[in-house]
Amino acid sequence: MGLGNWLRDLRVAAGLTQEELAARTGMDWPTGIASIESGHGSLPPEYLLAYADALGQNPRIFAARVLRFTHPHAFALLLGEDPRQAFREVIEALPGRGVRRPLGASLDTGTGA
Repeated sequence: MGLGNWLRDLRVAAGLTQEELAARTGMDWPTGIASIESGHGSLPPEYLLAYADALGQNPRIFAARVLRFTHPHAFALLLGEDPRQAFREVIEALPGRGVRRPLGASLDTGTGA
């Protein structure tokens, strides 16, 4: 399944027509949504939040899934096999958050705790 099919399935599950989704997201219809759903266009990043809200999706999870479809190598680099671990590493590496470690460094303290 590609991005367009997935987005169409989400729209249908939300009970929205393409016209209704366009109104909720501010995208052009039919060129925008129809193009994306048919696999001939891509979802512009500036519409990710509006799309997620209109479809009742968690915006962060929605954006990660779109990234997985559109840029699988970037998705794998950022989130790898264990997305929860990857998010923990990113949060740990943020300034002012816990112990600062380089990305990819083990969170294991070696204490067995």
